[in-house]
Amino acid sequence: MNRSDDDRQIEAEELLAAEELDPRDFALLNSVRAYYDEHDPVPDGLTDRIQFQLTLDALTTEVATLTQLDMASAGTRGAATEAVRTITFTSDSVTTMVTITPLGDGTVRVDGWAAPGAGIRIEMLLPDGVDIKIDKQTHLVLSGHDRQLLGQVAANMRSLRKPDPYKNKGVRYTGEALRKKVGKTGAGAK
Repeated sequence: MNRSDDDRQIEAEELLAAEELDPRDFALLNSVRAYYDEHDPVPDGLTDRIQFQLTLDALTTEVATLTQLDMASAGTRGAATEAVRTITFTSDSVTTMVTITPLGDGTVRVDGWAAPGAGIRIEMLLPDGVDIKIDKQTHLVLSGHDRQLLGQVAANMRSLRKPDPYKNKGVRYTGEALRKKVGKTGAGAK
């Protein structure tokens, strides 16, 4: 083939590619799909893993608003606080605050906090043989035949949000008494 034959071949392929698919094309594509389904099937859970990865990618591309607060301009007093800088990143899903404090030996101390932008949603997969029923908005009932498995699932749920005696919040077992503790500000109050 010389150069003009190559050009004609390319033009013919481009014309074929521009045409609409006919029933023979669909039959050929279906036979190729059937061959791959038989000889190289899609692994179990691959679609879910891909969707999860796409969700993670979407989270990493979320844009956050950067706010820098200089403590000297915030009306604080003293030379020590003037050097402290607080940087806050705010987005729909999370707010992150970083405080940078210079120390006397030439190093800096970095403190950080993160808070969800909205309520936290927790999803948990239940093992086979464990059922859940929601009695009220804040009351779950686990049922199943294996007591050890039920106890483990309940412990896993509890570990997601342990009871806080100061705020009187968290995952508790039915009938569990949680004594609310008084915080530092309430210790001297009468």
